[in-house]
Amino acid sequence: MNSITRSIKQHGATKAIPKTKLALAVALALSFPAQVLAADLELPRIDVVGEGGEAIAKLPGSVAIITQEELALTQPLSTQDALKSVPGIVVREEEGYGFIPNIGMRGLNPNRSQKLLVLEDGVPVAPGLFLANESYYSPRIERMQSIEVLKGAAGLRYGPTTIGGVINYITKDPEKGATVTAKAGSHGYGLIGLDAGGSSSSGNAIGGISLVKSQGDGFRNNAFDLSDAVIKGGMAIGDNQWIGAKLTYYDNEINTSYVGLRPNEYKNDPTKNPAPNDYFLTDRKSFDINHELAINDSVKLKTLLYWSQLTRDYWRREVQARSANGTTFVPCDGSAYCMNGNNRTFEMMGMDSRLNINHDSFGIKNEAEIGIRLHSDKLNNTKLRSKTDPNARSGDLTTDDTQEAQGVAFYGQNRFILNERVAITPGTSSWMPSARPTSKSGCGERRSA
Repeated sequence: MNSITRSIKQHGATKAIPKTKLALAVALALSFPAQVLAADLELPRIDVVGEGGEAIAKLPGSVAIITQEELALTQPLSTQDALKSVPGIVVREEEGYGFIPNIGMRGLNPNRSQKLLVLEDGVPVAPGLFLANESYYSPRIERMQSIEVLKGAAGLRYGPTTIGGVINYITKDPEKGATVTAKAGSHGYGLIGLDAGGSSSSGNAIGGISLVKSQGDGFRNNAFDLSDAVIKGGMAIGDNQWIGAKLTYYDNEINTSYVGLRPNEYKNDPTKNPAPNDYFLTDRKSFDINHELAINDSVKLKTLLYWSQLTRDYWRREVQARSANGTTFVPCDGSAYCMNGNNRTFEMMGMDSRLNINHDSFGIKNEAEIGIRLHSDKLNNTKLRSKTDPNARSGDLTTDDTQEAQGVAFYGQNRFILNERVAITPGTSSWMPSARPTSKSGCGERRSA
């Protein structure tokens, strides 16, 4: 056991929080060439909190920031693991590695992180905001620079489903050079990563790639096989404009299930996998573009365009009976459906544009922000069933429905700075969602998942 003390910034103050952590992996980092320089160009993005004590002090509500230094010190296994030290956050592990996030905030149910808004560089991580806010995917901690956590009314500026608060993962900007990272641990855990980047001779453009490959047998013989790739870059356009883009690809096959060990099973073998045929298959692609325009010293316009597509196939054996000795499944002998594929495909796209204005109206200093957000969700839900194959990835199509939803949000706030100690920040936000569900069903049709 290793006792680690880390600092979390809360309301601008520094609070020491003890954390006890079992060292699961040994990390080795090899850097080459010897001189790896941080990029001079900072790519545009939407921050929830911002940098420095002044940015924190401007926000109503509770704020926590996990810095890059703290992430390097504690070496968390996942983003969920990193969040365990933040006050007010409860994490419920599912498969043991944080791939399927269950994060609760302020005492709310952590199931699939439905009660809070999770972002990456200001872009929603959940597959949909209106049709399905469940999180089936969690970004890799290896490519994070810091994590922002915001609780309070200020979170309304970033989208719906902010009942508990907002979590924003901030990714690293590309750096010159290359870094290879390797990790190894118990239960066959292994990870190999590559980060490589470069910049133009003028320093006005940078770009890089991050690759992660990880595998493991799981603490309960529930193996996984993960691949993650990110391409990120950007450039300055003249003296007052900046643009950045990021492309991601994620694929993970996890042998996990809702089926748990029964009492006698646990007594006899706590490492037994009670559902070896159940698999959670996730495939995600995303693309986002950030543009920042400094109109003058007092007016700045930020615009974000984003798109993502996530496929989540959950193949599960049909349960026949349960007892204290274990779970029995429907036999795959052709007499009844024994394998179910509960498969979903999500497509999400949107735009977030916000104008920041510093002005001296009413004889005092003011900081205003007004914005508009457009968002679209699409969900296709299918169910495939097999009577003969316990490892099926296709079967009879018994459910097939599609839903679509669009929403428009307007929001604005003005910070009246009365003096150095007192400021008032009224704000408003309004979502106008609309849904258009359609459904169709089929029986006896063969379809590949």
